[in-house]
Amino acid sequence: FEMALSWWGILLAAGLGIISGLQSGLLTTLLYKIEDAFEKLPIHWMWWPALGGLVVGLGGLIEPRALGVGYDIIADLLHSRIAVGAVLAILLVKAGIWLVALSSGTSGGVLAPLLILGGALGWLVGLVLPGDPGFWAMLGMAAMMGGTMRAPLTGTFFAVELTGDTSALVPLLAATVAAYAVTVLMDQSLYDVISDPSLPVAHTEDTVGRVADIMIHADTGRVPVVEPQTGRLVGLIARKDLLRLRSATNRAELERGAYLRSKV
Repeated sequence: FEMALSWWGILLAAGLGIISGLQSGLLTTLLYKIEDAFEKLPIHWMWWPALGGLVVGLGGLIEPRALGVGYDIIADLLHSRIAVGAVLAILLVKAGIWLVALSSGTSGGVLAPLLILGGALGWLVGLVLPGDPGFWAMLGMAAMMGGTMRAPLTGTFFAVELTGDTSALVPLLAATVAAYAVTVLMDQSLYDVISDPSLPVAHTEDTVGRVADIMIHADTGRVPVVEPQTGRLVGLIARKDLLRLRSATNRAELERGAYLRSKV
């Protein structure tokens, strides 16, 4: 791609990064709003994954390629082997079912959907920019990953490793850094935990039952986990994680004869 190292090409790459950063912020905002909507439903939270699965199924009827991991879509975007209408449909449907799946506790990944959503938007924007839309799809993937994960270098080198195109290193850096800057300024990230002194927290030494009690009393579906000595955040546990932990803990504790101590 001849314009990859020209100054105006780098400016266009940074511009796409800004668009990807705004896309990341929008998706994050929608994710938390949908999670709040599930919290307000007048049904038990055990039904949330079923509702999420229903939405995913309906989305699959509208655009079947939006289902699954999507590595074939990523390859088609990079090589421009896909029609405009298909890209637009995948972008909208994939975003919708992915957000609902995550919000409802339905099983789903993060990395591949981020690459698809960023790549699809980059490809569409690339239709009005010079060069192959597949190049802009690559920048969109890297920028979406780097901005959302707050790791621009990770997004950059992931794209280089994915495509083997080291000549695109400079525009990739421009796109990922721009996306990162936007998400920082918007204070939006899928991996953020709101720092609030009143927010209930669990400790790494707490039992499954203790964490469940914290969720019930605080009426929340997510609890930050910190180290009791240092207060350092080590992760975020959700209700769906708690169910898996409870099952594993129950089996382990049964073997030690101490099931009742951590029974939820």
